[in-house]
Amino acid sequence: MSDTLVSPETGCLGEIHRSASARCVRRSATMKSLSILFMFTTLSAGAWKWRALAPLPQPRAGYGAGLVDHRLVVAGGSYWRNGQKIQSAQTDLFDPDQNRWTAAAPMPVAVGNAASAVIGGTLFILGGTDGRRARRRVYAFDGVHWSDRTDLMLPEARTNGIAVSDGTSLFLIGGIRAPDRYSSELGSGWMINPSRPGNGWQQLAECRCTKRLILAAAALNEKLFLFGGAIGKSGGVDNLSDIWSFDLMKHEWTQVGHLPEPRRAMWAAADGNRILLFGGYTDAFRNDVLLFEPLDGRITTAGNLPEPIADAKFFRIGSTWYTAGGEIGSKVRGWNTWSGTLRADARIDQ
Repeated sequence: MSDTLVSPETGCLGEIHRSASARCVRRSATMKSLSILFMFTTLSAGAWKWRALAPLPQPRAGYGAGLVDHRLVVAGGSYWRNGQKIQSAQTDLFDPDQNRWTAAAPMPVAVGNAASAVIGGTLFILGGTDGRRARRRVYAFDGVHWSDRTDLMLPEARTNGIAVSDGTSLFLIGGIRAPDRYSSELGSGWMINPSRPGNGWQQLAECRCTKRLILAAAALNEKLFLFGGAIGKSGGVDNLSDIWSFDLMKHEWTQVGHLPEPRRAMWAAADGNRILLFGGYTDAFRNDVLLFEPLDGRITTAGNLPEPIADAKFFRIGSTWYTAGGEIGSKVRGWNTWSGTLRADARIDQ
C-alpha cells in the first residue's frame, strides 16, 4: 500500500523536523516492545482465534511473500526511518514449527510494492519500485538462492499491481507505471508460464476491471477473481468495490458482485471453495475478514483480525493462517507475526 494514499493521522508521516522523527522512533520502539510482550498471547476475535508469534525482524509493508518449503517468506518491501521511506532487499523466513525467523539471502536489489506469487515451490517477485521508478525485472527465490529471471522480463514496468498463480502460470494485473503517480494506471493484464518462458507474456482480454492499483486477487476453480482496489484521481485515489472473475478456459471477464464498501490493500486467498478477504483500507484501516462465495457472489462477515491492518499477506498451512508486518497506521509498519484459525464453532454472519 502506498503510504501517500492515506490521509495524515499519526504524526509519523515523514516529517523532517527533529521532534517528529523522535516521535516516530519512540513509536517504533514501543511497537516492537509490545510485539515481544504479545508473543504467545492468544486473542479471540469473533470466528477466529489468533496467536502472536515471534515478531518480524524488520517491520515492513509492500513486500513480496509466499510459502516455500512450508516456511513463510517475506522479501523486500519498505519501511520508514527518520522521515525517509526505505526500500528493502531483506529476505526473512519464518518456520512455524520453531516459531522463529531466520535471515536468508537478500534480494538482488531493494524493491517495494512488487507483485508476488508462488509456483512449484518458487517465489516470484514481479516489478515493483526501487524508490525512483517502476521496474520490469522478475526475481525468483527457491528457498535458498535468488535468480534474476531475465527470460520473464515484464512487458512494461509496473508497481502496485497484483500477481496470482493457478499453479502453472503467473498472472499480473493492474498497477501503475510510475511510483506515486496514481493516474498512470496500467489497464492491461498479462500471463506467462515460467516453465515455458519462450512463449512470452500473453495479454489477457481487455476489461476496465484491470485498470486499477492495490487490488486483491485469488485463483479458484479455473477462474481468477479480482476484488476492489483503487483508481487514480486528481490529488489521490478513489477506492473501488467491484468484484470480477476471469474464466481461464473461455478467457472472458464477468462482473460477479460488489464489496460492502469500496476497499483497497486487502488480501484475497482461496479457502476450499470460497475466498477470504483480509483487512485493507476504506477510510480507515480495517480488521474484518470477509468471505466471498463464488457460486452466488455473496459477501459475508467472517470474524476479525487481531488488529486493523492493510497491505499484509496471509497464507494457510494446514488449518492455520499466517501473516506478518503490513501497515497498521498511516506510514506505520507492523512488527507482529500472527497465526489464526477459524473456530470450529464459529458462526459466519449471513
